[in-house]
Amino acid sequence: MSIENPNIILSDYNGNQVGTQSNNLFVTVSSSSNQNVVLSDYNGTKVGTQSNNLFVSICSSSIQLKLDSLGRLVTVLQDTPKFGGFASGLKTTTTTTITPINKTVYTEQNSNAQRSLVSTSASDSSNGVGIRQVKIVYLDQDGNGQFSETVTLNGTTPVNTVNSNICFIERLEAMTAGSSKVAVGTISLKGSINGGDGTIGSIAVGDVQTFWSHHYTPTGKITYITSVVIGHDGATIPDGKNAYDTWGGFTLKSVPVPTGSFVEKQISGTNFIDWTTHTLIREYSTPVVISGSASRTTMYVLPSVTDSTDFTATIEFYDQ
Repeated sequence: MSIENPNIILSDYNGNQVGTQSNNLFVTVSSSSNQNVVLSDYNGTKVGTQSNNLFVSICSSSIQLKLDSLGRLVTVLQDTPKFGGFASGLKTTTTTTITPINKTVYTEQNSNAQRSLVSTSASDSSNGVGIRQVKIVYLDQDGNGQFSETVTLNGTTPVNTVNSNICFIERLEAMTAGSSKVAVGTISLKGSINGGDGTIGSIAVGDVQTFWSHHYTPTGKITYITSVVIGHDGATIPDGKNAYDTWGGFTLKSVPVPTGSFVEKQISGTNFIDWTTHTLIREYSTPVVISGSASRTTMYVLPSVTDSTDFTATIEFYDQ
């Protein structure tokens, strides 16, 4: 074991110090029936002996080393904290063109900026009946995050964000609302302050969030997709089709961000759904893994019918 602060304090179960050894420590188990743990430095010089339980304290932390019934050292790797979540989207289609399952249009940005939020209704405000506060969940241009900022709306008057490092938007979601409990107008995140530079994304009338089926993997993290849930609301079998014809094919795609010249690639098999199967749950026994640099993963659908259809998708994942 080698650490920057070289002193390692050895103690028994009761906290009594056994010895101190700098830089390197070696632990061996004798072959005798009492299963003593022998501590030695790099040169083999014996430091101390303690049976059954040994505690190693490094700075202010303590790690217990234990033996199994055969006298072998039992080790457990420290688990990296996980962040779990899901991304749910909805898309109404009338063509057979592949499209991301996002209820509202999302226009990805490539650089940090201070943004603004505005509604098309005066009722979405701090004392209105609609949405009062919206949280922006995002990464910065280098893929760091997740970060968030909650903005109190002022109806049709744009409200500027405090943060100026807002780039890749995971989602917009309502935090508080008046008596309607939903957006009365369309609530839009604008590209710059005072409502300028076009719309990045929006919460639709009657909703409380953006309903985008995408997820951003932060820099230094790995995303593990454990399952997807897909579905459609098709009620009538189109002319020339039967109940078991494909209604649509769902595919996960991923691309590093900023996208630049990178290509968005398929990272999962295509899951097909027919008219009889309105909901399909696909659990991955081996998770779909997205690693490397910061990236965006999106669920797409390729409809097989031109009838107006609501396609839905949920990506379930954790980052580690």
